[in-house]
Amino acid sequence: MSAIIVIIDGMEDITYPELDGKDPFGFANCKNIMTAESTGLTGMINTVPDGYPPDSLYCIGNILGVHREPRGRAFFEAIAIGIQPCDDDLYMRCNIVGIENGIVTSSCGGKLSEEEMKARALSTASLLPENYEIHHMGTYKNMLVVKNGAKHIKDFKTFAPHMNIGRAFDDFLSSGTKFADDLSKYCVKTRNLLGDYAILPWGESLTTKMPSFEQVHGVKGAAVCKTEIVVGITRASGMHTPDIEGTTGDTDTDLSAKTAAAIELMRDFDFVLVHLNGSDEAGHRKNPVEKSNFVKQVDEVIVGGLLSAMSDHDSMFICSDHATVCQTAAHTDGPVRFWLIRKGENHGGKNVGTIKGCDCVSVCRTLGA
Repeated sequence: MSAIIVIIDGMEDITYPELDGKDPFGFANCKNIMTAESTGLTGMINTVPDGYPPDSLYCIGNILGVHREPRGRAFFEAIAIGIQPCDDDLYMRCNIVGIENGIVTSSCGGKLSEEEMKARALSTASLLPENYEIHHMGTYKNMLVVKNGAKHIKDFKTFAPHMNIGRAFDDFLSSGTKFADDLSKYCVKTRNLLGDYAILPWGESLTTKMPSFEQVHGVKGAAVCKTEIVVGITRASGMHTPDIEGTTGDTDTDLSAKTAAAIELMRDFDFVLVHLNGSDEAGHRKNPVEKSNFVKQVDEVIVGGLLSAMSDHDSMFICSDHATVCQTAAHTDGPVRFWLIRKGENHGGKNVGTIKGCDCVSVCRTLGA
């Protein structure tokens, strides 16, 4: 028997006039998920661990049952792109952001193409202080590694760009220590070089030891994902996470390739995670129509394809990790919906109430709360 969790990142949202007064999920008319709603089990999940923000690092680690006091998210993304971890190094995410009249208006490269974002980010390497490295991760995402920089993690403060759209660029700059001043000077230099764009580091992180998924749950797990933070979480917890050609962490990902990979992994693993990030990215672009269209494609290609391939008594658990509100481009806290279906069984859409995020894997495998 196989168990699958499908996470549609940031799917939860509010209603919009351009979606006929519905939220992106409701407007998408997801027929396969609605099958799960009528024949499986439904409920809500508290995905955000107590005391933590609604960030995918914490929410997805919690859903997988491997959340253990992470020391920031960038470390996991460094693992995802093949950087060799070192306890003495400091890791930081770096967004290429859009700026108009001194205000940050985009957290994800504005109107730049993929190649333009890569070229502009790497062009700033010559501006970096000694012992700093910048690595391009894809689209607007980059990784800053400060060799022997772990000791400076409390010397500065950063802000997540996607949570602070509309703030002045200068508000993102830290000062007060030599390290903070050096980092801020780099940011200012990138703005001077790039004009209406700049590099903003955030999500500072240190090496984090994660528990093994197999040790926690007693089964081997695999993951189909592309977004660096999720790849980092799954690989750090010992889950088999293959590279899948044609996939991205956005709405242009090859959903058929992800479906085929998940079906193949189901033959060898008792548990498979399938993560789709396009809905979250559309939310950060403040585009509810794009978000709804992506959710509909996920329902048709991913959920529909997996339902067709599942054997009797295989289970599929469908959820979001948090809400991403297109109106603000920000993540929000609060419970999210889930749907759980077991192939060949009819549970009448029973609502089982609210479960803890850390119980999702066991609920999926046992079909009960």
